[in-house]
Amino acid sequence: MRLSELGEAGERMVFEQDVLTAGPTASALTEFVFAEEVEIVDSSERMHRFAMHGPRSLDLLAAAGAASDRSDVAALDDRSAMVASIAGVEVVVSRDDEVGDVGLHLVMDRDGAHAVWEQMLRADAEAGHAFGAKPIGWHAYNTARIEGGTPLFHVDFGATNLPGETGVLDDRVSFAKGCYLGQEVVARMQSLGHPKQVLVGLRAKAGVDSSAREWQPDTGAPVRKADGDDVVGAVTSSARSPMLGDAIVAFAVVKWGAHEAGSAVRVATAMGDLQMEVAEKLVFWSA
Repeated sequence: MRLSELGEAGERMVFEQDVLTAGPTASALTEFVFAEEVEIVDSSERMHRFAMHGPRSLDLLAAAGAASDRSDVAALDDRSAMVASIAGVEVVVSRDDEVGDVGLHLVMDRDGAHAVWEQMLRADAEAGHAFGAKPIGWHAYNTARIEGGTPLFHVDFGATNLPGETGVLDDRVSFAKGCYLGQEVVARMQSLGHPKQVLVGLRAKAGVDSSAREWQPDTGAPVRKADGDDVVGAVTSSARSPMLGDAIVAFAVVKWGAHEAGSAVRVATAMGDLQMEVAEKLVFWSA
């Protein structure tokens, strides 16, 4: 059943948070509870989450028995969610296409996580591995999410960054909704000014030989304008993109003025300065 049909998943509302902020978020929201009959709880210790990414993810979800009607799964579009039962375990499935292709996040009670995991692999095996399900680690995910233009909280930006500095303002902030904390600052910056710095995508310039592994910049690597020595920013994440022919791509926070698409920059690496340029957007590749 879709969450849209359940309101807030029945008598509960599920917030998916970075594990480092779950506790503080629950505490902060509790301070705003007055007469409402509601309890806000940090469930990170008893819940588990894993994700599936790839073009056959929705098909595998259906094959695992997540819905009696295939159309329920097929209708799960980006930024929507549904409640499903997989291997007898209640699972909240949300879709977030963060790697440039279909992405599903499955949240369940920790005690049922192994059963759900086994059911997904079993469904693929019974289909002759038609869905291509295989476990991956951080390196593969990190590469794919950079290709897909997805910066991470606590990695590419943090709690001290203003929304306008994150590079995802248009995707994450509504200027048409009602009041919220910090609205005045965010709206004023959007309509009258700009942030001092912003997250951008960088890509190695075409024709630059960066085949050696050491050409990939480390997190924190200084970014300089191509024609100067002043540091204008720093790399937050980088990867070699298989989908772009092993091109080196990165996210970096740079000063306003150095953020415009096409701007040439130099990024420090173990091999010397790598010639890169600011991309038009954070997304480098999508299906």
